[in-house]
Amino acid sequence: MEKQTTKGVELSLSIFVNLRNTINANITYGDHRYDFETDTSMREKIRVDNKIDTAPKIMANLLWNININDDSNLSLEIEHMDSYYTDAANLHEYEGHTLYHARFNREFSESLKGYLRIENLTDKRYAERADFNAFGGDRYFPGLPREVYIGLEYNF
Repeated sequence: MEKQTTKGVELSLSIFVNLRNTINANITYGDHRYDFETDTSMREKIRVDNKIDTAPKIMANLLWNININDDSNLSLEIEHMDSYYTDAANLHEYEGHTLYHARFNREFSESLKGYLRIENLTDKRYAERADFNAFGGDRYFPGLPREVYIGLEYNF
């Protein structure tokens, strides 16, 4: 029977800085390894203690929420994915990425609200997922470029 070992921890922290500022942080640390040896159908040699492919060691995000006033809110976020091996033999690696996001919400009245959201502020090229295939090589599934969302919400 093929086995694997996974050890890890997840931490979450919320800090109330003052009436207008809060900081939230989340981090996941995992060490995922194979506990067997085999040659796969994809021409890979899995060895005991190889890291499990497509499993980053660290994933984290940091969110700073700023209440500008009673009607406006700004959030700044950092999202990080650590590097990971893209094949079971641990010969190919995706370098990971760090993304930055921003959100602004405004309440104009009880019935009218607006928002602006920018994902991937720096327009970083990154992979949502990456793997390696012996027949096709490195495969990268591109993440989204910078995206801007603007919206209004009206409640009758």
